[in-house]
Amino acid sequence: MKAVVIEKPGKVSVKEIQYPKPGKDEIIIQVKNCGACGTDFHIYNGDYLGSYPIVPGHEISGIVVELGSDVSGLKVGSRVTADPNIYCCACYFCRTNRANHCQNWQARGEWRRRYAWRIP
Repeated sequence: MKAVVIEKPGKVSVKEIQYPKPGKDEIIIQVKNCGACGTDFHIYNGDYLGSYPIVPGHEISGIVVELGSDVSGLKVGSRVTADPNIYCCACYFCRTNRANHCQNWQARGEWRRRYAWRIP
């Protein structure tokens, strides 16, 4: 499949990448809309601590095209959007309903090897 790839700071290309296979708790989304956010621009500009190359774009909506064996509540054809934020659910802020300040926050969607979305 084709994807935009930030090869290194300042260098972007469109290239063929391997089509993903979902793990047992993952889904594959055919992306219909994708936003570029500030994080993507930081990655492009080199203000990113991770490794390159990176497929940007974690603000997406689309259609479920494959389901892992343990996924429930969705079906192929479901229209979905994704929240790329991963909250720890254990820190003070998460426990007081302010996960947007999570002290152990992570995000998915700045992909390197896996292109599937995990269902928490």
